Amino acid sequence: MDSSSTATSRFSNGPIVEALGWLLPFALAVLGHAMASIKVGMPFIVDNARTDFAERTWYFMSGHAWLFAAYAMLLIGMSVLLRRLHCPGWVRLAVLCMAAIPAAWYFRESWYLFGKIIVMY
Repeated sequence: MDSSSTATSRFSNGPIVEALGWLLPFALAVLGHAMASIKVGMPFIVDNARTDFAERTWYFMSGHAWLFAAYAMLLIGMSVLLRRLHCPGWVRLAVLCMAAIPAAWYFRESWYLFGKIIVMY
């Protein structure tokens, strides 16, 4: 094995790269929040209970923006803790998948708002 492939494998299996991977759910939630901010509060063609719930969720997260930072710190903390406990990779992946559920749900709600058709007067 040459030195370049050794350096590549060390880098790809390192804690920094893994911690950045753990931040993907956080990035997804922030992206969804930014996308929904474009259309939140506008008059929609179809305004139903789901739209109201998605808007209320967006307003709640806007008023409690510290939850995004707490979520990111929780993800990094779990990454570091599981790595220090020498958990196998499949355990870390399973925990990451479970920890990503809230971010995926919030992204889905935000995407719903972003995809709504607005009324143009």
